[in-house]
Amino acid sequence: EGIKSRSFGSFLSFLFVLCLFEILNGELIYIFPSSIIFYLIFISSAFAAQFSIFTLLGLIFFTKNFYLLIPLVFLIVLYFFNISKVKEITIHKLNHFIWYYNNYEGTTAGKLNKIKDILNLPKYLIKDKFKFFIILIRDNSFTSLLILNPSLVLLVILFYENQTFLNQYDIYNFCFFILVSTIVTFFITSFKPFLILGQSERYMEYALPFVILLITFFIDNNNLDNIFIIIILIQLFILFIIFLLKKKIYKNSNYKEIMNDHKEVIRNIEILENTKKKNILCVPSKLSFSFSQLNKNFFYYYPWVTQNLKIDGFKYMKEDSDRLYLPIKKIEKLFEKYSIDYVIIKNSLLNKYDLTKYKKIFSNRSFDVFKINAN
Repeated sequence: EGIKSRSFGSFLSFLFVLCLFEILNGELIYIFPSSIIFYLIFISSAFAAQFSIFTLLGLIFFTKNFYLLIPLVFLIVLYFFNISKVKEITIHKLNHFIWYYNNYEGTTAGKLNKIKDILNLPKYLIKDKFKFFIILIRDNSFTSLLILNPSLVLLVILFYENQTFLNQYDIYNFCFFILVSTIVTFFITSFKPFLILGQSERYMEYALPFVILLITFFIDNNNLDNIFIIIILIQLFILFIIFLLKKKIYKNSNYKEIMNDHKEVIRNIEILENTKKKNILCVPSKLSFSFSQLNKNFFYYYPWVTQNLKIDGFKYMKEDSDRLYLPIKKIEKLFEKYSIDYVIIKNSLLNKYDLTKYKKIFSNRSFDVFKINAN
């Protein structure tokens, strides 16, 4: 198993920012590797690309060094001459953002930073402590950032107390510019319509190496060893709370029972079809990811994935879906379009589709299975 795209993107963005530091120090030879790395980031990791672009613009704003624009210009040239599929990738990303902007209600992003959640915190503290902590740690970007990163507030305070001394060291000043750029990015992506750019807290992950450098600098120059120990203890306590919350979420999810229901469904289809290749549509379509692990012989409809490379995945997903993971109301069009043999539908969604003319072959507490193709 190779490196994950998220880890690889984080690594590439770190190298990219180091190249930018060298360019700012007058080492213009780093323009070439920074441009190549920026291209690799763009084609391999959407989130790393967003972090790199925001950081690049932030550094240009603070330093007024326009050599930093060259990697971005290089990517624009690749786009207009359609070199290395940059144009296709850009169109795909734009389709993604447009589709997600129109459909993110009901997703994790649609639940973030709701004012009513903050207003209801006193009520939840008394009546539902679990909900109280979930809002603070997961559903509100601002409280999540402060709780999970207590060192950030300390860093901002210490910067202004040490600004004159800090300016003597280019690397630490550079790190602070990155931190400020990331915090600004965090605030921008915490509000509509920019929630589509991903979890705002994740931008801090990419800035972490530079934040650590700042922390070590301030601790070393301000005799803050005791405060550092307190911060570590606070973080450990927060991790313990998160562990307890995740344990409770797992317990409440009935994960084992739901997976048993998955296996029952597949066993019943296998009894009818043995090892024949059959096309299966899951409702919601994200169930395809879990069901596909139980039988490799069946073909599943996956959202936003297409074998026709001339059609962008999010374009055809728009044609097939009413909202995220939910097929269009006239689901029989998909049956014909993709030659569907079986539909696996979540019980709670049965009332959204008319499947009365199809034969139900199995049902349990989680799913119903219908045979679509009579052959």
